[in-house]
Amino acid sequence: MKNFKIEIKVSPCKVNARSVADNLITALNKSNPAVPLMERTEKILPGICETVNEKTDPNEIYLIVEKMISDRLKKDETHISEKIKHFNALARNILSEAVEEITEIFSLKYKQPVEFRCFLGIYNPFPRSVLTKEYFLHYDISDEVFLRASLHEINHMIFFDKWKNMFGYETHKEPDFPDILWFLEELIIEPTLNDSRIQNIVPIKHNAYDSFKKISIDGIPLTSYVQNLYDCRENIEDFIDTAYCFIRENDLGGYF
Repeated sequence: MKNFKIEIKVSPCKVNARSVADNLITALNKSNPAVPLMERTEKILPGICETVNEKTDPNEIYLIVEKMISDRLKKDETHISEKIKHFNALARNILSEAVEEITEIFSLKYKQPVEFRCFLGIYNPFPRSVLTKEYFLHYDISDEVFLRASLHEINHMIFFDKWKNMFGYETHKEPDFPDILWFLEELIIEPTLNDSRIQNIVPIKHNAYDSFKKISIDGIPLTSYVQNLYDCRENIEDFIDTAYCFIRENDLGGYF
């Protein structure tokens, strides 16, 4: 029996604006080169790259972004409401079955009911919080992107809960670049979500960041190395522990 719920809602404008503004500031500061934040933000807010630069005050960036997002959300309010209804139906009929299989892959049993919350707004990339089990998607995405992105983000959350069960987690801080745990979260996406147990339910392939694919360790592509660890695992706990040690020993943050 499923002991979780997936709920789709509209993203509050101020939350949406803060997330996008923070991504812009990160891009301008070049503090996370692993993800092409500026290019992705320009895609959802055309012209933003010509409006702000590294000299723009962060508070001004927020106000500019908030105005742009507020106008768009009001204009598309009816369309967003329709997408929320549609995606909630997809979550009930398809996504929840795959998420239940992810909990099996991670050998994780929730003792208390859990809710994964998806907020639709104007986002690219799609942020998440494994601490609160919330993730944020662009409202105007296809069904395929909704399913792929939802599985991607919820996979992070279930993995994080598994990690806490295995090792504990006392910092109350979202894993982020260049934390080892952030690299691990992102690198295990391919082997776990391309597992036949998930593909039999939602046959959509998943890929790690392109920046990861450019890295080789001892002549072996990084993503292939992690896939091999998954394929040779004794159990999921063995895979998580081995992959974490591999990332720590090879200092992946030094590649960026």
